[in-house]
Amino acid sequence: MDSREQIALFIDLENFAGFCLEFGQPLDLSYDLKKLTEHGRIVIRRSFGDIYKIPVSDGKKQAIRSMLQNNLIQHEDVRYINSYKNSSDIRLIIEALSVAYTNPTIDTYAVVADDRDFVPVFNKLREIGKNVIGIGGTKDATKEFYTSACDRFYYHGTLSEQSRAIQVAKAEVKTGNSSDYSAETSDENASDELLSLLIEAARVVESNGHQVLGARVAAMMKNLKSDFDYKEYGFPSFKDVCLYAEEQGLIVLRESESLDFIIGCNDDEIETYFSTRRVAEPETVGHEGDITGIADFYRDFVVGKLKAQILDEHDRFKIYGEVMTQLALDANPVLLAELSSRVCKSLQLFDEDKSRSVYKLLYGLYRGRSFRCAFGGTQYNPLVVEVSVDLDEMDRRFIYNTLQVYSRENRTAPFKSEAWSMVFFGDTEHVELIEGVYYSD
Repeated sequence: MDSREQIALFIDLENFAGFCLEFGQPLDLSYDLKKLTEHGRIVIRRSFGDIYKIPVSDGKKQAIRSMLQNNLIQHEDVRYINSYKNSSDIRLIIEALSVAYTNPTIDTYAVVADDRDFVPVFNKLREIGKNVIGIGGTKDATKEFYTSACDRFYYHGTLSEQSRAIQVAKAEVKTGNSSDYSAETSDENASDELLSLLIEAARVVESNGHQVLGARVAAMMKNLKSDFDYKEYGFPSFKDVCLYAEEQGLIVLRESESLDFIIGCNDDEIETYFSTRRVAEPETVGHEGDITGIADFYRDFVVGKLKAQILDEHDRFKIYGEVMTQLALDANPVLLAELSSRVCKSLQLFDEDKSRSVYKLLYGLYRGRSFRCAFGGTQYNPLVVEVSVDLDEMDRRFIYNTLQVYSRENRTAPFKSEAWSMVFFGDTEHVELIEGVYYSD
């Protein structure tokens, strides 16, 4: 009899397709299923949604059906009965709870979606003793409170990344000595984040009165950061992570009586190491030229993530005003993509790059709750009713969301408000506004 953990998988298909199309990810669940098989046997595979509503060609819609069939996923077409609520969410929740209360042998529930509406069902499943694995789109677009509602969390973008296989294969060439690949596999900031998490986990295990075994520390790292995966940092095994930390002088590894190993922290070396670390960012000396260099660094990072340029202050406020005008002209709710198109047409912004920047700006405002929306549309193309804040607050929320995009992946980097002021306003005279936005709750 197979004693592996049993997993029930549930997919909000429209949500999955939404973040795949938004971030240019493949509409293929095989990557996610492969990751789940590392946890156990997938005994239930069900998806819900209206394939007809997915904004792709008929040929691609058929390809989605074929993909589901090839992955042995039982799909239920849930049509929109009205424009007030996507019924597939409710069907998924009902089905997950039904399985939880009628199939006691199933230990783990995996949900592929990036929708805060599922947080209550995650909490209920954990309350009755079940494990929850979440799979969302990207780290930038997924809220921390959503990932923390799961025991484990993975990103479809990471799992499906084609270059990942090349990176892991390169790391696996040498498994006995981490020094051969550690310098190539991640930048300094990522390495520091990994080492910090390792040390924190080891100290938690020790404070709980347990022997600091590698297996316990690895499990605790997952508990502390549900989306942690050492392979993302280029290490083929957890042991190699520990060998790398030992090379830095932060820990000492000892053999245990079992097949595991014991981790000991070098507290003095740890304090020295992190007090002298530098981030992979242009150094600030204090004069205008250096601030300009850092501003360029910030801008390039954000543009790379958003795949769109950051509009200057003048253009942003023209767009905010035109958004209010367009919504006032039409009493009916309008899809965000259509609103973006109308704004571009009215302002004669026909350049493709400018049009993309306008859409990204409006989408960021939607994520920042600057709009009142009606039920309907999709998570990535909602129905907008009206603007819920004034123009200045719209800009503050745009700035806040942009800063969050950067800070999520650069948590150890210093915050240079003068440089960010140049990014958003072209000068260093808005430092107080930037700091007020950044440090706001």
